[in-house]
Amino acid sequence: MKFIVDNPLSPRLASILNQNDHDAVHVRDYALADASDQEILSRAVKESRVIITADGDFGRMLALLQLRFPSVVFVRESGPHRADQLADALLRLFSHLAQPLLDGSLVVVREDRFRVRRLPILDRD
Repeated sequence: MKFIVDNPLSPRLASILNQNDHDAVHVRDYALADASDQEILSRAVKESRVIITADGDFGRMLALLQLRFPSVVFVRESGPHRADQLADALLRLFSHLAQPLLDGSLVVVREDRFRVRRLPILDRD
């Protein structure tokens, strides 16, 4: 699976995902550390990458724009944030979430659980 790791998270997360047979880049790899969320979203769509972020604005953008792609993995404040802990948690989840992420979903990750919302996010959700 292909990922783009947003600036609030460590570039080490992308490295760990790459070591585990995923194609992951950090926004800094693209010189997008100061880019707007819209620019990151556009890059993710262009390259068919799932966004991994700790920035709740991506979920709001998906809902407001009623987008079907890209998928976003949102790590809540209560979720793991150290790169190695987060990578371990995500790698365990990816085996269960591969299809929803490919189909277009917002995945909210907390320390002890996760929630999946299919895209687009509509008012009735």
